[in-house]
Amino acid sequence: MTSEKITIGVPIPYNTHNSTIWDMDKGNSGIASLRAATIVISTPYMDEAERCSRVALMSEGKVIVCDQPRHIREMVQGDLVEIRLDDWRKGAKLIRPIPGVLEVQTYGESLRIFVDRAEDRIPVIRFVLQEHRVKYRSLRRTSTSMEEAFVSLVRRLES
Repeated sequence: MTSEKITIGVPIPYNTHNSTIWDMDKGNSGIASLRAATIVISTPYMDEAERCSRVALMSEGKVIVCDQPRHIREMVQGDLVEIRLDDWRKGAKLIRPIPGVLEVQTYGESLRIFVDRAEDRIPVIRFVLQEHRVKYRSLRRTSTSMEEAFVSLVRRLES
């Protein structure tokens, strides 16, 4: 059995004042040996950003927020409810006007719905969907990810 080591590139250090910043777009070879450093990671994937100690979210070339991922997620108002529907377009149209619904985001065939209080809104959402014969596979409360937080914060800036 052979063991292979893959190196995508070599990190390039940039000295700024008294610290070194490593540009991770060039790879990650040799980073494990660092004791104290600032590592800048540029990624469009929010699940990667979730694992960083601080995140700067950008929209249209401007930083809209820079903080710990937990604090960024806490900036989004309300509880998050996820629902998987057979007809998500019809479901979204029915759910948006329900009192207490703050925002509806689409993800594939599912909707992520920010509501004022999940325990109060889930029964209403169920009732409205049943009344209009819209079938759903799951309906549950969930926690906010960086993806939902980013979309919500950008929408808030646009409105």
